[in-house]
Amino acid sequence: MDIQQLEVFRWQGEDEAEARKMAQDHFGPLEIILDRTDRDDEIVFYAYAVEQVKSLSNQVASYVIKLFDSRAVISVRANDDYSEFTVDIRCKHNGFLIGHHGATLDALEMIISVILNREFSVNRIILLDINGYRERRETSLIRMVKDIISEIERDHKERPVPGLLPKERKIIHRHLNNHPYLTTISIGKGRARTLYIKPREFDSTPGDDQSS
Repeated sequence: MDIQQLEVFRWQGEDEAEARKMAQDHFGPLEIILDRTDRDDEIVFYAYAVEQVKSLSNQVASYVIKLFDSRAVISVRANDDYSEFTVDIRCKHNGFLIGHHGATLDALEMIISVILNREFSVNRIILLDINGYRERRETSLIRMVKDIISEIERDHKERPVPGLLPKERKIIHRHLNNHPYLTTISIGKGRARTLYIKPREFDSTPGDDQSS
């Protein structure tokens, strides 16, 4: 795959303010990302232009996604500190690209993330979403968890939640992390790994075992 080269400004020294000023002078009016790396007692700052990062992300995602749907429309957005970039895809064949519980979507996300993070000095979170699937799936999971909580409140017995992907287990772990009397635990390996929602023991603290 022939992708554009991401322009990188490198500055060695300890003064972050000076590094940012030098990087901003280099990139001009473009908004920048500044990363710091400490290696072998050497401090090096790396700077990138936000718009160039978005453009590269769009290019890589387009190459991968359009192998499956040539008419897909792709856009890229970032969170406030630019540690996370979300690639939004609009297409007709979303079921095929999403897969069962998002398994195909997660695989595509990993491929794109690996390609993009080769360009950075510090890894960034690259998220992939198709037609708003991630938000809808999380809403569905939270609704299911609320139903399970109601069942546990009636009989005080733990409930298994099988068939979840690691990312889905993390959503539930996070949702119940500070619950006053329920906790979560994942047991098993591979595809057999199952999340359990159960009453918290009195000496437990939130998040005793939340490995996905």
